[in-house]
Amino acid sequence: MSNSHHLSLPYLQASQAQKHVTVNEALQKLDALVQLSALSRGLSSPPESPVAGARYIVASGATGEWAGWENSLAHFEDGAWVKYIPANGWQCWVDDEAFLATHVGGEWRGGSAETILGQTPSGSQIAVHSAEIEHVVVAGTTNVTSLIIPNKAMVLGLTGTIVSALVGPTDWALGVGEDNFRYGNSLGVITSSTVIGMSASPLTYWADTPIVVRANGGSFTSGTIRLSVSYLLLTV
Repeated sequence: MSNSHHLSLPYLQASQAQKHVTVNEALQKLDALVQLSALSRGLSSPPESPVAGARYIVASGATGEWAGWENSLAHFEDGAWVKYIPANGWQCWVDDEAFLATHVGGEWRGGSAETILGQTPSGSQIAVHSAEIEHVVVAGTTNVTSLIIPNKAMVLGLTGTIVSALVGPTDWALGVGEDNFRYGNSLGVITSSTVIGMSASPLTYWADTPIVVRANGGSFTSGTIRLSVSYLLLTV
């Protein structure tokens, strides 16, 4: 056996020359994968100026140097991107969403809570999930956030709290790309303002869908919103 079972770390061989090369390769891999965190899981192509050691979970529709890397880990080291394929059960802290994601069945799942409501003897499940982020608004009228409704999720509703006052608009709206007002409109901009936006009827999304916030009566200049989404998922 030339590599370890779980992280595929290279073993030193008897009478091997240049042992330091193998050792350094193993150390670099350990540094990339142990205590795993990623800056984001929302990018489908590499950032323009990555810092050494930067790690990302590659989003769907990957292009450029990340083409074909969907749901893999991209690690920037020695001026190049390295792909790591996660195993079932790996966990990764996602910085810009402030939650712990778990790799299950080829995709990353997670959020602030997950409760299994029922499970069959063969393992099929229905579970309710709640995912949460804090979104720092960027200048403009529309912000696409990193809070993602996953494919095949049936959304129960969204909540929002103004962590720091929104500067610029008179009020704001909460929704998705196809309907910017689906989960609330004319919402308060001062600190501690809240919104509870319920789905009027069972609503299932058939692709990963980001939550969108839209400014009314002006453009966003600053502020922070805590957003959460609760949804049902079936798994087999």
